[in-house]
Amino acid sequence: MSSENLPNYDVIILDEIHERHLMGDFLLGVLKCLIHSRTDLKLVLMSATINIKLFEDYFSAESAVVIQVPGRLFPIDLQYKPIFVEDKPSRNDRLDPQPYVQIMQLIDNKYPSDERGDLLIFMSGVQEITTICEAAQQYSEKTKKWIVLPLHSGLSIAEQDKVKEMSYDSTTKMQRLKEFWISKASADQRKGRAGRTGECKYERRSFRDI
Repeated sequence: MSSENLPNYDVIILDEIHERHLMGDFLLGVLKCLIHSRTDLKLVLMSATINIKLFEDYFSAESAVVIQVPGRLFPIDLQYKPIFVEDKPSRNDRLDPQPYVQIMQLIDNKYPSDERGDLLIFMSGVQEITTICEAAQQYSEKTKKWIVLPLHSGLSIAEQDKVKEMSYDSTTKMQRLKEFWISKASADQRKGRAGRTGECKYERRSFRDI
């Protein structure tokens, strides 16, 4: 805001650029204009699940250089379960934990009881985690096959923005944090996390393809 050419900086690094959203795309546009006037400025874009062709084409006029760093990733079997329009909850409906319990049932029915493994579920907030944990605990008490462990901590508003987005609610006429479908790139990154230590099955329920 104080200087349009950022003369005090030689390198700008943007990480996790697969997280496509309005402010991020706007920032990329501003930086693309900036490197025209600052030919000495180095712009580094980083992501584990970047669409290389998309970004390479966007910065092709600026002689974009692609550096790929290989990493270890075990085989991942992706099982996609779409959510149909009629199944989507309304804004006032509470989270239905049954689809997640069904995943536990699917695992119990598909794999022998002596085969060990873990199930990791990503959720966007403490309330959602608590709802699923309660249902999963009831199921585990019946089957005696699961140990349910919630993982979360108190988050600031800034940290909550990483999993929810601030938008205008016409009903209350106020800004509030709302849940949105994650991007396809975000889902792919979570899939990669599942395959860091061994072979795994990864189920993706839905994503916002951008």
